[in-house]
Formats: sequence, structure tokens, C-alpha cells
Amino acid sequence: MRISGWCIGALALALVACAATDNNIPTSGGTGGSAGSAGSGGSGASAGSGGSAGSGGSAGVDGGGSGGLGGLGGLGGSAGSSGAAGDAGTAGSGSSAGSGGSAGSGGTTGDASTSSVLISEVFVDRNLAGDAHEWIEISGPPGTPIGDLSLRHYRWKSSSNPTLLVFDLAVAPAGTKMPSGGTWSVGGYQSPAQQTYTIASPDNFGLDGSAGSLQLYRPSNGELLDAVGYGGAQPANAPSAPTTTMYGSAAPLAQSGTSTLSTARRPGSAAQDNSVDFCVQDVTPNAANSGTCK
Repeated sequence: MRISGWCIGALALALVACAATDNNIPTSGGTGGSAGSAGSGGSGASAGSGGSAGSGGSAGVDGGGSGGLGGLGGLGGSAGSSGAAGDAGTAGSGSSAGSGGSAGSGGTTGDASTSSVLISEVFVDRNLAGDAHEWIEISGPPGTPIGDLSLRHYRWKSSSNPTLLVFDLAVAPAGTKMPSGGTWSVGGYQSPAQQTYTIASPDNFGLDGSAGSLQLYRPSNGELLDAVGYGGAQPANAPSAPTTTMYGSAAPLAQSGTSTLSTARRPGSAAQDNSVDFCVQDVTPNAANSGTCK
């Protein structure tokens, strides 16, 4: 039988069409990448770093799959900085990229340490005005808890009684924190208007007019924050903890007859040597010391 050219041409076209149809059969899309692992939380009691965020999920394979979701950011440690965002997932063939991980949240800032609170100024009556006019100023970072601190005053009485306790009184009501100005002054009921807190009644408060020492400490555990000796003959070590009554040598006192000068800490000095850390300056109750020695 004779097959015409027209039939051969038609058959060829049909074969081409079938082949094209077979090539359009879809393959299965790749599976999206898995989500990244969560970042670790920051460590540290007061300033831990925030956890790093998880990496983004890997991309799907064989095309069509959705990219993996980025890992969740780690939680920040206490006072930590925010964690970095996770890397975005790499897109698979024909898929959309995975979303980046969320940044870790920062930690919460705690209170400042009370170890940075110091005695900053001591006004001893040198004009016979009376104990009720005397005061002590402490200073430290604003917001520092001071409601659990006390001032203890000793003086030298005699060789047989070298450490006489004059008073041991709380500097502030429970729960008090250092004001925004960074100073807190305490003293007798006739002290300046700038005074923050009347420490006691006239019967149990007063500073020795010629020599003595002050301890700023925490009664609950005996922790000594500062010790300042002033004037002449100094008391011996305290009979109970904390025992240190001054650092180095005693700080100077204002001359007799004055009511406008105090024994004040030089700005920026630490608790190392009272004779170096302090000098006689103009009185500045509940304000920054002038730093100008008289």
C-alpha cells in the first residue's frame, strides 16, 4: 500500500505534540526549609548580652518549595543588649526566601550598687551653735537604695576608753533611694533647709567638736561603705564589725568660730586616705562640693 506524503507529515506532527505534552507534567515542589533554632539568652547578673537570634531556615530543594522561617531571637539576659536578627532563609529553586529571625529582647536594668555610696561632707559645729545644727551628707548614683544604711559616730574619750560610741542611726526610712541630684543629707532638727532627713532627736545626735570618726555601713551584714576620721585624736578600731574608723590619716576641720565651712570630699576622690580625699570647703548641703580648699 502506498502512504502519501501528506499522511507522513501529519503523523510527525502528532508525535511532536505528544512529546510536548509529556514534558509539561509538573514535578513535586521541594519542601520548605526547617525553622532556625532559637538564640541563647544572655548571661550575667547585671549586664548580660542579649541572645543571638536563630539562623533562617534552609531553602527547599527541587524548586517550588517555600523557604524556611527564620529562627526566633534569643531572650536577653539581665540588663542585656538586644540580640541580632536571624539571617533570612535561602530560597529554593522557584520558592520565596524564608523570613529573618526576630531580635532578642534586652534585659531589665537593676539598681545601682550601694558600694558606690560615700560620705561626701561633714558639717561640725565650730561656732557653738549646738548639735542640732550639725549634718552629714552622703552621695552616690541616683536610684541607689539607701534605706538599709546607717551612720555610726565614734570619738576618742580617754586612753582607757579610746572608742566611745556617740550614735548609730539609720540615714533614711526603709525603701528610700538616692534622689536624682545624687546627694542625701542628714542631721539635727535645726540643720539647713536643704537637709533631706532629720536623722534623730537632739538627745541622741551630735558630732564631736574636735575629733571623731564616721562609718557609713549596712547593719544587716556589717559591710563598710566608707569611714571618715576628722580632727585631732582619733578613736581606735570599733569594738564590733565593721571595725575600721578611718582611712589613712584624719581629715581637717574648719577653724573655730566659723559656720560657713565644712569638711568636704574633693570631687572625684575615692575612699583611700581621709587627709587627701577631704579638705575644708564652703558648705554645700545637698549639693555638689565646690572642690576649692580653704
